[in-house]
Amino acid sequence: MLDSNIIVFNFKGRKIKLVSLSVLFIFILMWILFAFNTKTTDYGNYELFYQYANNGIRYPGLEIGYYYFTRLCTILGLNFQQFLMLYSFLGLYLIISTVLKLSKHNTAMILLFFVFFPYFHLIAVPRSFFSYSLVLYGIRYLVDNNKRSYIKFIVSVILASLFHLSSLFYLFILFIRIDKKKFNVLIFGSLVLSFVIFSSEHGFLQLISIIIPKLNVYISQGTRADTKIFLVIYYLAKICFCYFLNQYEGEYTESLYKINLLSSLIMPLALINMNFMRLEYGIIILTSIMAFNKKNIVCKQQSNLLILKSFYVVYYFI
Repeated sequence: MLDSNIIVFNFKGRKIKLVSLSVLFIFILMWILFAFNTKTTDYGNYELFYQYANNGIRYPGLEIGYYYFTRLCTILGLNFQQFLMLYSFLGLYLIISTVLKLSKHNTAMILLFFVFFPYFHLIAVPRSFFSYSLVLYGIRYLVDNNKRSYIKFIVSVILASLFHLSSLFYLFILFIRIDKKKFNVLIFGSLVLSFVIFSSEHGFLQLISIIIPKLNVYISQGTRADTKIFLVIYYLAKICFCYFLNQYEGEYTESLYKINLLSSLIMPLALINMNFMRLEYGIIILTSIMAFNKKNIVCKQQSNLLILKSFYVVYYFI
């Protein structure tokens, strides 16, 4: 039987949803790609971190949450490969369960906008992968729009920061509840201030690096001129897409617009070093969920909406 959302077929008297089987298949595929991958650039470093944890030593600069997680795994007798199997399973569960909760046509979304990118990038950075998984899991609480849900989101982000400190950036998402005019003024002012600060020969970042030595890795090598042009075009196009989508009524349209405006604060950092673009990975997944799987967009001109989403697909893969 075929309906607008899923395919259902009978197997020995049982109705099985094809969408569920597809999600399971994709989950297993992504888990295998992560858990049994040995060719990433940082694989040797993470294996070294695990050896340190096995000896009860925290590698210098390693986040405390990641250390204690690896330490627990070593106490349980897991080797590094088994640790990756457990670690990737938990992270994928957090992400996919969030996708299923916030999405309507969830299988297509996961396949098209998660498997191809940025998942392959996240495989190479396990700490970022798990921290962004926790942040995305916390996003579900913001849908409820009450004080308790805000607290749950903040807790999720703080837990994520114990695996990668950069995830504290996502606390800015709390500002999406501000009045639209005040929000636009806040973002514009923050962008101007950011460009002024970061244009002064990285002086501000160098000052912060005294407190956070790891930041030196991010400011040691600058972004190429052609890449800077691409970054400006990337953020302008993304914000324009979300702005026009916001003209239609939907459950997430205004939140989507505000979240992507907030993500533009990553641009001044990325203009200094592309490593900061890792912060964008979580935003990309969230944007794809909300833009293509929002529940019941009310639009009299469906053709315009289709053109708008088609533009996003082309832009996304370019």
